[in-house]
Amino acid sequence: WIDTAAPDDTQVAIFRRHHAAVIAIRGTTTLWDWAANLGARFGLGSWRRRWANVSDQIKNEISRLDNVHAVYLTGHSLGGAIAYYGVLDYCDTHSAELVTFGAPRAVSPRLEQALMLSGVTARRYEVAGDPIPWIPRGRWRSFGVRHMLRGLTWFPSLRNHTVGHYMSASQALES
Repeated sequence: WIDTAAPDDTQVAIFRRHHAAVIAIRGTTTLWDWAANLGARFGLGSWRRRWANVSDQIKNEISRLDNVHAVYLTGHSLGGAIAYYGVLDYCDTHSAELVTFGAPRAVSPRLEQALMLSGVTARRYEVAGDPIPWIPRGRWRSFGVRHMLRGLTWFPSLRNHTVGHYMSASQALES
């Protein structure tokens, strides 16, 4: 578990599954997190900076794991936005995959080009009626194959954005 000092407060869990390392980045929970979301919206680079603040610690933890061939980065909301910036760190040394849940449109045109050139596999899950995957507008984009999940409501509502609802909607796909 990696937990950075406030005000950044980026929290990351790393665990191993067979020959893969999974890096899970926590989403928006505090006022500082919302400030990061708004700061990134205005071009202040908060998503990239948050990855930079934890990347050395994460690389150190991954290097301690023997026989890791693949790295999966995942996150909900802010965690998914941060994961976009981290996945490129592993494309040259591992099979890298990105899976996001309700992530905002955090990909700049330059990052999108780098992700496409890297050949990284990316999947993004969105719940119908969750407004977060649609913001910010302008030059920001989403990246990866989009999978739509059923929402609690058909109109935009933050009730559709909770991690609990994403888990329930994802489990419904399996049944």
